Amino acid sequence: MCAGFIQFRFYNRCTLSYRKTQNIEELMKEMVSKFRLTPRKELVVKVLKSMQANKDVHKAVEMVISLEEIDIQIGFESYEFVVETCLESSLFVLAGKVIMRMTNRGFISYIKVRQKVFDGLAAVGELEFAYILKKKFTELNS
Repeated sequence: MCAGFIQFRFYNRCTLSYRKTQNIEELMKEMVSKFRLTPRKELVVKVLKSMQANKDVHKAVEMVISLEEIDIQIGFESYEFVVETCLESSLFVLAGKVIMRMTNRGFISYIKVRQKVFDGLAAVGELEFAYILKKKFTELNS
């Protein structure tokens, strides 16, 4: 099978089973590991949107981390979408961890998002982690 056909088949399955995140996650893993295909950035965002619809924030973060470990290029939109999903669910520590990974890859999140994460971490009592994030942002001169 050619790579384009497999991605097309995967894309169609994702749109048909929009609410079934377990199937989508399995298909993504199969596409990456078995067929050694690199998913398009838009496709990764669509999968993350379906996970957000089912409130599977932890699975979304896990998928981003696993794709990152395989050295698949993940776009800024994917990181930002995962951070915003974490903020909607009030998972500020998880959002902070995603922002740390994001800055290690060279992406800088928006100022409002950074401020929300910082305020959330301070409200939760994670002052040390909030300080580390603030220091990281000042190092990047952002």
